[in-house]
Amino acid sequence: MKYSRKQFGLELKEKINNCEPFSAISSWAYSVYMDTDGYDPDLDEFLLDLYAIGQYPNADGYSSDELLEIAEDFMDDLGFTRRKFGKELRDKIEDGVPVSKIGRWVHYLYVDRYSEIDRDFKNILERLGWMDGGPEYERSYENLLEIAEALISGNEVKL
Repeated sequence: MKYSRKQFGLELKEKINNCEPFSAISSWAYSVYMDTDGYDPDLDEFLLDLYAIGQYPNADGYSSDELLEIAEDFMDDLGFTRRKFGKELRDKIEDGVPVSKIGRWVHYLYVDRYSEIDRDFKNILERLGWMDGGPEYERSYENLLEIAEALISGNEVKL
């Protein structure tokens, strides 16, 4: 396959940010589909979906925002990223998981994913992992949600 999921996501994001018409994105999606080897059915299905929608001008398609989110998901699909972690953290907060359990989970991720992440991300995980060390290290749900949203949006995280 000439296109990795990440490469596809990067190129899709670039095309959307350059305001390329959907018909051009649709045609490009078909050419990418023709270059795939069939080993990624999710990518293949999405490529054909984009192409099919482009063939019918009145069909309900994707908004630019939806396509950008899909592109980000393809870019994040491989590896452990800040965005993925931010989404998982937000889900745990919304589910009302106790802060100490979130701390334990973060500590596990810090140890498990240590070799995959950069120094700044390690620092974030290490500091959040302290939350299972006792109430004096715990953070509020509001603070954790701010951190999660910063990670998801790619902004700097203030600890």
